[in-house]
Amino acid sequence: MLKLLIGDQPKLREKSRIIGEVTPEILKLAEEMFAVVKKENGVGLSAIQVGKAVRLFVMKLVPSRKSKLPKIPRTIVINPKILEKSSSTNTGEEGCLCFPNIFGNVKRADKIRLEYTDEYGKKKTKTFNGFVARVVQHELDHLNGILFIDKAKELWTYAEPEK
Repeated sequence: MLKLLIGDQPKLREKSRIIGEVTPEILKLAEEMFAVVKKENGVGLSAIQVGKAVRLFVMKLVPSRKSKLPKIPRTIVINPKILEKSSSTNTGEEGCLCFPNIFGNVKRADKIRLEYTDEYGKKKTKTFNGFVARVVQHELDHLNGILFIDKAKELWTYAEPEK
């Protein structure tokens, strides 16, 4: 199992390298990253968060029935690049698997158009809105060495629920 980097570590500040081609090793890394997302009850994970400085992130969300969050299909994003951002923004709560129980309000574009390579090596262009656009921007920041704590207007913690 991959190990999550916890806290503001120098490795998390590194800019990730472009992936030349989609290899079995890259796909194996993506699969292992999905396992971390599931184990940690997350939504997205960038390779740098597990110490791999390559331009790759994964995302997936199957919300509970009571959740207002949208479903995010299992997605592998390689070499992402934002082509366009809406001028409209919103400020919303974010957290990060590397900063357990720390949250903050971050201002993000409402809508983005992203170019990336999928797990089959195919170039894609896709528009993301709302919460999913927020997830994509958060993960892309990681690939550029930027953490949500750098952008948050305020930070707070939630106590761990008692077991």
